[in-house]
Amino acid sequence: MIQQLQEDMRVIKTCREDFKVLFYTLIAAMMLHFVFIFLFYAVGLPTLSTINVVSVIFYIYCTKLFAQSLVKNDFSLLIWLITAEVIMHAYFACYYLGFASGFQYYILALTAFPLFTTTSYFTLGVVRLLLIIVACIALERWLAVTVPIVDLGINSLDALRYFNLSCFVLLSGGIAFSFVKATHLNQDNLIAMATYDKLTGLNNRYSLEAFTEANVAQSKLNGKPLSMLIADIDFFKEINDKYGHLCGDYVLSKVADVMRSALRSQDVIGRWGGEEFMVILPDTNAETLALLAERLRLTMMQTVFIYNDKKISISVTVGAAMMVDGDTVESLVLRTDQALYQGKDNGRNCYYFKPA
Repeated sequence: MIQQLQEDMRVIKTCREDFKVLFYTLIAAMMLHFVFIFLFYAVGLPTLSTINVVSVIFYIYCTKLFAQSLVKNDFSLLIWLITAEVIMHAYFACYYLGFASGFQYYILALTAFPLFTTTSYFTLGVVRLLLIIVACIALERWLAVTVPIVDLGINSLDALRYFNLSCFVLLSGGIAFSFVKATHLNQDNLIAMATYDKLTGLNNRYSLEAFTEANVAQSKLNGKPLSMLIADIDFFKEINDKYGHLCGDYVLSKVADVMRSALRSQDVIGRWGGEEFMVILPDTNAETLALLAERLRLTMMQTVFIYNDKKISISVTVGAAMMVDGDTVESLVLRTDQALYQGKDNGRNCYYFKPA
């Protein structure tokens, strides 16, 4: 049971941020019912106290159902169960204590729950919203002519209503704030996915193209030199064939680490594709370019990667070019790529500069 709980929590921690909001809402609801257990028991209302015990058990079950719903990517059953529990609980509490007790506020909190469904369940979300409206209107009209079973007195009833109103505002505000935060986090994640290579953490091809365009434009404006290099891991296919693709992925990630340490902070490093890595070097002349490329090549050659107790050594071929008058992004990349292939033709594990 403990292992299953740990597995559920692991799944929850890795889910989308907006779905986490739903989980934390369940926890908040469970804690609120837990408070009502002692509150109603203290004022001599054991029936309501018992009902809240049942509600606590219900929300414990809902946290378990949440993990299952997350795996299936279907929260419809969970949302319907919560909707039914809140409406029935509010009806019974208001019937028992009167409409002035304020338990109807919690029905209004359900308006946020359709947001937790996927687009394929949009119609069901609309149905739930209509159900909430009908439930609120019916509750008010029914209790307008119904005498409560228990008379708490005006002062106690006011205190209970203000407490429920405060909880409703805090709960709704918390959901709204969490949704805004989750939206921002999801946006950041989408930006990261569009910008960075998942395996190496370096810039991906899309962002490299954007950086290249920006640096080419900047170089034309300020007249400062701009250089580019592409490093290719020699005979990388043999690593995959001999040690497996997981080992190949490991080597790629470690090569990225070596490049970060061997190059300057101003240099823009990215994975161009496969085992090719591109570096954009602002304000870098031919002499500095050669020094940096050779340092990168020698560092790679001297580094030993350890994978499953196996020592793996690699080398890289580096092709480079400098921007000249009339260059475009395409022509600079093409010349750098040509330099790389010339380096391969020269025997690999070398640096080759392609002049204009």
